[in-house]
Amino acid sequence: MSLAGEVEYVPEDLDGKTYYPVTDQNDNLCSLLKVRLDGRLQNELVLSTGGLSVVKRKEQPDGEIWFYVPYQVRNLIFTCKGYSMMDPVPVELKPGAVYRLSITADAAVSTVTSAVASSNYLKMKVYPEDAMISIGKTPDYEMTTEMLDNGIFVRLLDYGTYYYKLEHNLYQTKTGTVNVTAANDIVDVRMESAYNMLTVNSFPDEGAVVVINGEQKGVTPLNLDEKFPKGDYDIRLVHRDYRPEERTVTLDGDGSTIECNVTMTPLYATVTCRSDDNNAEIWVDQEYRGTGVWTGRLSGNVSHVLEARRSGYQSQSKSFSVSAGEVRIEYVGAPVPLYATLNIETEPLMARVRIDGEDVGTSPLIKQVLMGKHSLAVFYNGYVPKYETVTLQHNENRTVRIVLEKDQSGVELQEDMAEKISGYDVEVEEVIEEEAIPFQLVEEKPSFMGGDANEFSKWVNQRLVYPEIAKENGVQGRVTLQFTVESDGRVTNVKVLRGVDSSLDQEAVRVVSSSPRWTPGKQRDRAVRVTYTFPVIFQLR
Repeated sequence: MSLAGEVEYVPEDLDGKTYYPVTDQNDNLCSLLKVRLDGRLQNELVLSTGGLSVVKRKEQPDGEIWFYVPYQVRNLIFTCKGYSMMDPVPVELKPGAVYRLSITADAAVSTVTSAVASSNYLKMKVYPEDAMISIGKTPDYEMTTEMLDNGIFVRLLDYGTYYYKLEHNLYQTKTGTVNVTAANDIVDVRMESAYNMLTVNSFPDEGAVVVINGEQKGVTPLNLDEKFPKGDYDIRLVHRDYRPEERTVTLDGDGSTIECNVTMTPLYATVTCRSDDNNAEIWVDQEYRGTGVWTGRLSGNVSHVLEARRSGYQSQSKSFSVSAGEVRIEYVGAPVPLYATLNIETEPLMARVRIDGEDVGTSPLIKQVLMGKHSLAVFYNGYVPKYETVTLQHNENRTVRIVLEKDQSGVELQEDMAEKISGYDVEVEEVIEEEAIPFQLVEEKPSFMGGDANEFSKWVNQRLVYPEIAKENGVQGRVTLQFTVESDGRVTNVKVLRGVDSSLDQEAVRVVSSSPRWTPGKQRDRAVRVTYTFPVIFQLR
């Protein structure tokens, strides 16, 4: 055989770089040699490159043979059984470049001397299926190298002993020998693992973002369905409530799953806030937290303001500071009642008087009440009941004179019947004007579809759609909402008390705002507005 012409560099041919690229075991682009035969060979054309391996050999439908070789190759030696050997062809190759050359086949010099078979197919089944295999007559001389894609290697070879080498970045390199004989056996070869799987956990809380060697992988608890080659890996955990933590994990490549458990250092303090008044609202940093007592997390190394609030009372407050990691209890005094004086006069005298539904005696009378809004009801047999609403300021002394009108119907009503007949329209007006009652204080709590707030939680969870942007960024947490159940059962005034992320906050508000009507709560047998504080939890699975 001989080279027809010279090795031609074809810069406009992008098969080796763009369309059909192949890399060597070091992930470098191979050079592509496109060989065209001038004449038909009776046996396989073999390319030798010295100490470097041919990475892949592929015959094209048009008869052209493609050889992918490392770009460091400096000499090409083509051989074919039964033909004269070519002289070495010196080359200087570039990564991903394509070269063309033509080989002229001379007359075959070997002749058939016997009808006895002297060759057979070598059939090997390799795991992993995408390993690279090299086969040669000696450990140093590689007749052929091929990148497998299905774990099957088949080659027609002369009888004899051949050396093989299997390579893969996730498995240990394996070498050995195989005999080609008249027997048509399949040789099974398995490589030993050189990788591990990883599980990353954070304590005491989940939801930490996991970064491995600079690449974000997800949030804890994280079970990675990925094989990591043996070696050292830098693992970084980030959580908004904790200091970032870094660990270096060494993988020995034994195929096992390695657990990386990280205990994180908190940036918060755990604080229990209490008031001497169990009915007082607990507010911290201008945010409602609960009634009577609240336990939660507050940022460490900063100052906070604790308040106890109650309608008609003077709020009590205090400032305090906490350190990261601290656990403590903070007390605040009971709100101080703020009083006003109500002087009620009626015509006729000796009428029965009720304040906020409570019978307080007969007129005229002077009553000390809390500042704020109050409802008055006055009854006298033979007269039409009368209802009024008054709003009093602190230390105010208010005189209210109520004149009853004679009942012209001629029907004498009992006090409780008069309230039921005459009070309906006035009470509806009063509910619209009055402030909503906190959930913890209302006598008869609202119900949702026959159940309580737990039933509403189930309804909300079934309709939440996890925002894609939050998934991509690994964002999760608890969104705390406040809303009002109106006296007609509608849900209104949905707002975020404590958010996590704008996408999660908006989704929580969207679902709660779409709630069907509730059965309203009642105070003194009357439907009233009730406020709820409601958590919506978003957690990635």
